[in-house]
Amino acid sequence: MDTIKRIYNSKAAVKKPMKAPFAGKISWARVLFKRIESPMELLKPHIDMLRPQDQQRVVQTYNALAEILTEYTILHHNAYCRKIKNATSELQKSILDNKID
Repeated sequence: MDTIKRIYNSKAAVKKPMKAPFAGKISWARVLFKRIESPMELLKPHIDMLRPQDQQRVVQTYNALAEILTEYTILHHNAYCRKIKNATSELQKSILDNKID
């Protein structure tokens, strides 16, 4: 999870060329989420093998990172929705102005 945290912190603000701006960011966050979710699914049935303080640390780290990635996804999804709404309203404007000077 520390690796995913470092990846997120180093690349969250970096713009990637040749990618759809919103879809690229959302898919990137989802890929990172899957990279932390898969090991946690395997660990769930065996969590009792860890010491209680280690259990708590692992769960807290996972929850914090999952929350950050989810918020990042929601933030960019909402920005995408706003952009579409603005573009739609711009497309509905008249191309020619009927005013005669």
